Amino acid sequence: ISGLRLLGRPTAPLAVGLHLSGDNVVVDDVAFDGQVLVAVEVASTGSITLHSSRFSDVQAVAIRIAPGAKPSIRHNVFSRKAPSGTEAAIEVADSASPRLVANLFVG
Repeated sequence: ISGLRLLGRPTAPLAVGLHLSGDNVVVDDVAFDGQVLVAVEVASTGSITLHSSRFSDVQAVAIRIAPGAKPSIRHNVFSRKAPSGTEAAIEVADSASPRLVANLFVG
């Protein structure tokens, strides 16, 4: 999956931008903006890579990682203009083990 922009608007919010499952899934250069509750949900223990994407002012969680999942998350930009309470940019289930490399977190 490459080169998309997913924009949630007040009149058309997105509950989940991308739900990723399976094996050998690559998400590259995708932008997530606005009224999005969960930009990316990683629901698989297969090989999933998310890189060079941008998460701007996502409403709640940029990436939610399910139990047992081991995604590679690299060279992404996570930015928020205003604090969003206690929400973290990445939510990781207890038995998940993501690999994070060279990501930028702003705000």
